[in-house]
Amino acid sequence: MAEPPLTWPSIRRKAKRGYYTSFIQTTATLGLFLSLLVILFTRTALGEADFAAWGWRIPFLVSVFLLGISVWIRLRLNESPVFQKMKDEGKGSKAPLTEAFANWSNAKIVILALIGGTMGQGVVWYTGQFYALFFLQSILKVDGYTANLLIAWSLFVRHRPSSSCSVRCRTRSAASRSYLPAA
Repeated sequence: MAEPPLTWPSIRRKAKRGYYTSFIQTTATLGLFLSLLVILFTRTALGEADFAAWGWRIPFLVSVFLLGISVWIRLRLNESPVFQKMKDEGKGSKAPLTEAFANWSNAKIVILALIGGTMGQGVVWYTGQFYALFFLQSILKVDGYTANLLIAWSLFVRHRPSSSCSVRCRTRSAASRSYLPAA
């Protein structure tokens, strides 16, 4: 059985938790990259005229197939060992939503995390990616195929593993190594 990515940090070696958790952060970039590849492939296979007339529907049909695969995967997932142990011991919540949101101290932490962190990061990332595509097509008048190709290429170049700091570098203790250049 497969394990969901969100439980990887709780079941893997402590030294590799950051590494396994980092894969969660690649999903938005990978999703946009793959969707642009599907659009580019469809445009190339059909031609611009057919793509504009009816071919734009094909990527949506492909996404229905992918949705079916994701539901199948989700139905096969096991709970994390920590949660399963808690559930077996009867320590699980009887009303988790009420406990999480009816108490104001819990609700304000959830609101802060959603609005202050997650939503802010998502808005900045998606605005940057989609505005770049809009700017290329609407302001610079770059054709759709070339604009999609440029954005896909920029996602590939920027987010390939060798372009970011290695996990080993990020997980070292800041006290043991200075990352600032000598003055």
